[in-house]
Order: sequence, then C-alpha cells, then structure tokens
Amino acid sequence: MSLNNGRLITKEELELLSKMNAAQRLKYIRLELNKLFPKEFSKKRVVENSGVLSYQGLHYLEEKQPEPTMNTLKGLANFYGVPIEVFSDEFYVNNPTAFFLGKSMVEISETTFHNPDYELTIDIMVRRDGKELVDFQHFSLPETIQLKLSYPELYGLIMLIGHQTEIINDKQVMSENAHIALQKLSKKE
Repeated sequence: MSLNNGRLITKEELELLSKMNAAQRLKYIRLELNKLFPKEFSKKRVVENSGVLSYQGLHYLEEKQPEPTMNTLKGLANFYGVPIEVFSDEFYVNNPTAFFLGKSMVEISETTFHNPDYELTIDIMVRRDGKELVDFQHFSLPETIQLKLSYPELYGLIMLIGHQTEIINDKQVMSENAHIALQKLSKKE
C-alpha cells in the first residue's frame, strides 16, 4: 500500500456531512471507503473485521439512524481510520478541516508526495548535560527541516517518530536497568 492510499474529504462533502446525524455520517464514510476499496467495507466485511456490532446492528444503525453509542462510534471510527470528532456536530460548526479517508496502515517504503496540504517545520536543537550544542553538523542535518506533506505522509512520519522514540526509550531503560544490576553485583563481591 502506498502512503496516499485514499483521499481527503472535499469541502463539498464537509458541507454535506454537516447536515447529517452521526449514524448518517457513519454510513456515508463506510460507503465512500467501500468505493475506494471495493468490498472491503461492505456491511458484511465491517461486521466480520471490526468486531464492533452485528450485521443486524449495523443495518439498523445505518437504515433507522438511531444515535450510536460512544463505544460504537469509537470502534467504527477506529476501524474506518477517521477521527471520532467527525461524527459530532461541533466538528462542523467553525470551518472544519478536511480529513483523510483511506487505509490508516502506512508504509514508509514509498515516498510519494501527493496533495501536500500540510506543512511541518522541525527545529533541531541538540543538548548535552543541559547545554545546547551548536556544532552538530556531523549529523548532516540542517538546523530546521521544512516539509510539505499530504495527510498520510504526515501520519506516517509522526508514527515513525513515535515508534523510534519508543525504541530509544526502551534501550535507555534497559541500559539503566543493566547498570543498576551491575552495581548490585559489584557490591556483592
């Protein structure tokens, strides 16, 4: 799957969604996802793969349009890969921002820049012992990185940074634990 396997909701669609209730929005998003990924978001597949509700429950929700429970909203928003806020009326009140509609599984292997709607600026500051290091050019990085990204690229980059942060933090904790264990062993001798 590429980084941009989906699309942004258009302004016209935001206007349309603003006039719907939560159940209608759920149905609209499912149908649009099913157009992007044929048969993957049919009622049957959503029920089988989301684990949120039964076929009858999904059918009743989409056709009779009762107010969905918060658990249903959270589960389907997560399965559909959209922010849960898009189901609330408040989201559409003051100039809502377009959201990405597509698969949320993002592979970083491809770097296709498509619809660069987001700007990301990263200011790099390296510190050691609380003091800023000015000379860190051996990292081959500028002091500021500016990127124009599509939503899936931004999402993928943030996920990658989060994942790398977890790995680094885990290594630090393991190193600290090993250091403490070595100190305890050296005291026993």
